[in-house]
Amino acid sequence: MILEYEGKTVTALVFVGEVETKSIRINTEPEKVVYQVGEQLDLTGLSIVATYENGKEDVIKSGFETTPEEGEELNENGQKEITVRLGEKTATFNVDVQGKKELATLTEIKIEKAPDKTKYKVGEKFDKTGMVVKAIYSDGSSKDVSNYLYMPEEQLEEETTEITIIYTEDSITKYAKQKIEVVKDDGGDNQGNNDNDGNSGNSGNNNSENNNNNYNSNDSSSNNQNDSKDSDKASGKIPQTGSNSIMLIAGVILSLISAVIYVKIKKLEI
Repeated sequence: MILEYEGKTVTALVFVGEVETKSIRINTEPEKVVYQVGEQLDLTGLSIVATYENGKEDVIKSGFETTPEEGEELNENGQKEITVRLGEKTATFNVDVQGKKELATLTEIKIEKAPDKTKYKVGEKFDKTGMVVKAIYSDGSSKDVSNYLYMPEEQLEEETTEITIIYTEDSITKYAKQKIEVVKDDGGDNQGNNDNDGNSGNSGNNNSENNNNNYNSNDSSSNNQNDSKDSDKASGKIPQTGSNSIMLIAGVILSLISAVIYVKIKKLEI
């Protein structure tokens, strides 16, 4: 320090001691205070307030130290205390370290909507048009999927009653079943009807032929019977029918009565 007195200059040295820091406190926390395990500490935006013995305060944005240091990995779950140090004075704040979010995994698939077609003829192939398949995940989320497979892919047989839906994601495969009905081809039924109609026609012809044969047989039988009757008449035989038998018996009785009467009359004459 330089002093002037009565035209004279005097130079004096004055020693001024540093003002001690009384305390520090957090002014603004870092912009990032939530971390996933394994992420590095980022102190961007951190500032502190230093209070001195003389009552003055300063906002300090750099020149302090922290534990853990900026850039250090945070590898433990939970609240992590960060310590800020300026000289011998300290202040603290916390950051939240969370476990890494597990990726959702496929747990099942569901047929949300059946396909438009569920009834087939033998020989047709499955048609997935209109079918909605939904994938369900471990975190409760879901989504519609279309890149699934199904079996059987080949022509359907009558005994096929369901289609198996197959969906794979991240090496996890899940299945679902879709009911279907497979019936015989109508074309086969029509063919069968045509065959029956043809057989019916043949049967009619056969019946006609049989009727003709029966007619001819009846004519032949009738002719044989007539010939037999004519033969009996020629030989003097009486056909043994029901009415002829009665007439024969009546004739015999009358003959016997006549004979008895004749004998009695002869006895009276004597």
